[in-house]
Amino acid sequence: MSSIALTLASLQLQHASGELLVTHGSQHWQQWHLYLFHGRLCYATGGLHRNRRWHRALAHGRIPSLEIAMPVDGVPWELQTLKRSVESGKLTLQQARQVVAKSIEEVLFAMIGQPNLQSTWIDRSLQVQLSAMNIEQSLAGAAQLWEEWRSAGLGNLQDLLWRFSPDLAPYISDPYRLKQQVPAKTFLVLSQLLTGENTFWDIAQHFRQPLPAVTGQLMKLIYQGSVGVQELTDLPDPLPPVVAAPPVVSQPVAPVPAGVAPLIACIDDSPWVGEMMEEILTPAGYRSFSIDDPVRAFALLLQHRPQFVFLDWVMPNTNGYEFCRRLRKIQLFERVPIVILTANASIIDRVRARASGANDVMSKPPESQKVLKVLEQYLGTAPNPSGERTGVASAPVSV
Repeated sequence: MSSIALTLASLQLQHASGELLVTHGSQHWQQWHLYLFHGRLCYATGGLHRNRRWHRALAHGRIPSLEIAMPVDGVPWELQTLKRSVESGKLTLQQARQVVAKSIEEVLFAMIGQPNLQSTWIDRSLQVQLSAMNIEQSLAGAAQLWEEWRSAGLGNLQDLLWRFSPDLAPYISDPYRLKQQVPAKTFLVLSQLLTGENTFWDIAQHFRQPLPAVTGQLMKLIYQGSVGVQELTDLPDPLPPVVAAPPVVSQPVAPVPAGVAPLIACIDDSPWVGEMMEEILTPAGYRSFSIDDPVRAFALLLQHRPQFVFLDWVMPNTNGYEFCRRLRKIQLFERVPIVILTANASIIDRVRARASGANDVMSKPPESQKVLKVLEQYLGTAPNPSGERTGVASAPVSV
C-alpha cells in the first residue's frame, strides 16, 4: 500500500483530477477505483462486494434505496446516482457525503491488506464533486482502522484462513454449543444475524460498533467451534440490463482492396497477449500486428491503418476506454470496429465500452472461437482455416 500512498500524495500535490485504477491480480474483485478532484478523494469503489458496499453505505446513513443513474463520462454509477439524488432533493448533501466517506473508508481498508498493488492513472475532468476528502486524512483513518484490526488479533489470520477479510460471512455451525456459550437474548440476536448472508462489515454496522471489536468477539466463537465463516457473492448489479443493439457491419474509411486480408491490430502491454492473437489470426488468414507500448500506439495505428482493433482495458498511464474515446476522434478510426479486452466483461464494463465508442467487450485471455466469431460479425468475412486468401499472403505485419 505504501506505493499507492506515495502515488496519491503526488496526485494531491499536482491537484490532479481523474481516476486511479489500483489492481492486485487479474480478477475483478482485486481492482479498485479511486476518483480524485483537484487532488482530493471524491469517491472510491470496486473490489469484491461493490454492490453490497453501496447498500451498506446507504444503510449507514439511514438512506432509503435510490434510483440508480447510468455512469457518464468516467463517473461511476454510484457517484452519478448521489449527484442526481442531491439535485432532485431526494438526498441532502450531508447524506451524500456520508455515503462517500463510508465507501472510501472500506475501499482503502481493503487495499491496505493487499501486497504488490499496481496502479494506473487516468487523467480526466470529473464533473461531479459532492465531497472532496483530504487524501492524507483518509489514508490515516484507514491505517488506524487497520491497526485496530491487528490489535484485535485479526491481522495474521490470512495465514490461517484463506482470503480472510471483513467480506466473509459468519454463520452458526453448532447451535447447541452456541446456546451454552452465550446468554439466551444474545443467542436470539445472533440467530438472526449469523445466517451466512451478512458479512462482518454488515454485522458491525448493525450493532453500530467498530469493525475490529465486533469481528474480534465473533472470532472467539469461531475458535470455539460454534460459528463458521464462508465466502459470499456480491449482490446483483443494480444497473438495468443493457439491451444489445443489432450488430452493425462497420466499413473502414479506407476499404480493403479485393483479395487483401483484413489487418487486425492488438494493443496490449502484455506481449504474451499479442503472441496469442497472432497464433489465432495468422492460421485463419488474417494479417495482424501487436503493440505493447501505448505511447507508440497512435503513431503505429495511423501508419498501418488496421481494419479492426483489439484494445486492452488496463494499460500503463491510460486505459482502453479513454484510449478508445481519443481514437474515435480521429476520422480514420470513426467507424473501425474496436473491441475492449478485459479480465472481467461485466455489464458495467459493457456500458463503459459503449460510452467510450467501443463496439464490444471480450474476456481475457482471448479464445480462438470468440476472436474469429467477433471478426466475422463486424468485418463480414469468414476465416479461412487453411490460412490462405486469394492473392495475398497472411503473414503478420512487422512493427
